[in-house]
Amino acid sequence: MKKLIALIDCNQFYVSCERAFNPSLEGRPVIVLSNNDGCTVSCSPEAKQIGIPVGVPVFQYRKEIEKHGVVMCSSNYALYSDMSSRVMKVLADCASEIEVYSIDEAFLRFHQAPGGEIMRFASHLRQQVRKKTGIPVSVGVAVSKTLAKLANRIAKKNPSCQGVCYLSDKAQISLALAQTAVGDIWGIGRKYTAWLESQKVHTALQFVDLGDTWIRKRMTIKGLATAWELRGMPCLPFGDTRTHNREICCSLSFGRPVQRLEEIREALTRHVLQAVSQLRDQQAVAGGVGVFIHSHRRDITHAYANYYSISSPQLSDDPFLFIRLAFRALNKIYRPEISYVKTGVFLLDISPKQYLPPSLFEEESSRDKTSEALIQAMEHINRRWGKHTVRPATMGKKVSWDIKRDHLSNPHTTSWKHLPEC
Repeated sequence: MKKLIALIDCNQFYVSCERAFNPSLEGRPVIVLSNNDGCTVSCSPEAKQIGIPVGVPVFQYRKEIEKHGVVMCSSNYALYSDMSSRVMKVLADCASEIEVYSIDEAFLRFHQAPGGEIMRFASHLRQQVRKKTGIPVSVGVAVSKTLAKLANRIAKKNPSCQGVCYLSDKAQISLALAQTAVGDIWGIGRKYTAWLESQKVHTALQFVDLGDTWIRKRMTIKGLATAWELRGMPCLPFGDTRTHNREICCSLSFGRPVQRLEEIREALTRHVLQAVSQLRDQQAVAGGVGVFIHSHRRDITHAYANYYSISSPQLSDDPFLFIRLAFRALNKIYRPEISYVKTGVFLLDISPKQYLPPSLFEEESSRDKTSEALIQAMEHINRRWGKHTVRPATMGKKVSWDIKRDHLSNPHTTSWKHLPEC
């Protein structure tokens, strides 16, 4: 029996997380800010109606914010990550096949059924997520991932859909394609959009009507797969399609300019721990580390930026090894007279751990075994008692340079002392 794909997308996810624990924000213009409260990363429909888009510097819209009483919220990533896990758990309970696509999106796959049953199932998904998490979602259903993305967009943009859209027949699909700009197709980037429009291809329907040979020659096999998906022929695999990153980067701007070497080392320690955590999550090892630092770009007299990388003596996932290497790289580029606003690390030459060949001349040393035992013990304690409960001494005790978050809400679901009370 043919299967269908449903895309569930949380509406204004960051804003919805804030509203779930603060109902007074419902119906009011709300914006969630990026690191250091610099730019908008999520805007409620009310904020968009008064002209505040996503991805713009906040200072450019101070007048609108003050005039309309816009509520500003600093990014609370601990809360958003936990709420995402709760949403995905609800969806996993409703369908046996699920692919988590991003923090606020997931694909479900299920057997085809009469249209009425599909619509009831999609509505049931929305109700369950809203009831158990407080997060509103939109649901798009079709025979392929790309069409499900398109259906979800229609469900979100068209109030008459009530959050659900099922593209079930050719007439519906053709109408949806004709009303969709080519730049709004999932998988068509800005460069291809500009080029297609220069070829007088302005809608998704015009795109799928192009010949297969023409599309493949000019847009490679990926462009052809997108066209086939829009024609109702599934091409994209379903399931865990994540690939190993060749590099992992972790960085963060300081909340204030920093000069002291010790403070930069504290930040690098945090970044290395975060990067190695991602590395271990994907069961991989790295062969080197790179470090960058830079001053404020507007500081013309003391403008400075530099990068230095060091190879590891062996492929590893040991955070203590990469911390030592990062400090050595930092010493090569650090200048004490500069005020720095950002630093970060790269883990380089990443390979899957299962493909790591054993050494021909050396056996695993007792030191390696001790280090791995220490790392696992630290991970276990931090999972149970909270992030950074146990940490390297180079991280420091109290951070004075942390990012600016003047409008930060409580963690609610990730801290006992902040649990909501009835």
